[in-house]
Amino acid sequence: MQIAMILALVTAGSLFVIALNTGTDISESQILRWIRVAGSISSVAALLVALQLLSENGKSIERQDRAYVLVKDALINYTDPGGPLARIELVNFGKTPAFELSGKGDCKVMKWPTSENVSLAEIEITKDTTALGPAVGKTSYIKCPDTLDVAGLAEGTSAIVVRGEYTYRDVFDKERTGSFTRMVGGSYGIDSNKMTQLGSDSAN
Repeated sequence: MQIAMILALVTAGSLFVIALNTGTDISESQILRWIRVAGSISSVAALLVALQLLSENGKSIERQDRAYVLVKDALINYTDPGGPLARIELVNFGKTPAFELSGKGDCKVMKWPTSENVSLAEIEITKDTTALGPAVGKTSYIKCPDTLDVAGLAEGTSAIVVRGEYTYRDVFDKERTGSFTRMVGGSYGIDSNKMTQLGSDSAN
């Protein structure tokens, strides 16, 4: 509001100075018109300031209260009858529910070190019609190839790498995305059935 008042006073003062410099006679009606113009500018400026404050407050509230879905745990079952099976637990660490959680991912057994990319294929993170509330998790399973080289995993010459991406909507109706990469073997070796985080998870 202070900015709006300053703009109004500056505008009225500028009009008055222009009139004096040009030798224009200043009537009472002209002064009233200038006041109305200054008042209009003041109102517009006040509205712009209010909108900016509302926008900043809205972004702050959104950051504080939105859903944040992240990987809490990643384990692998080496002895599953169908071959190694990665278990990925996604949890909503935010304050409000996440909706329509879905994703895709893949698992590969590869020589290590490698520059091979882990491709993405559809997995069991199918779109969920129920809301994922705060502190609530959802477990998905990613099947890995059954060409398992346990000795290579322990020695660091091979690795099982799991990569996934997922999306969901928050209460502000914005689509959010995340991705993760987990592995066993390679330079990390084997730590029971726990998968090690490879690089940084992505989340927005």
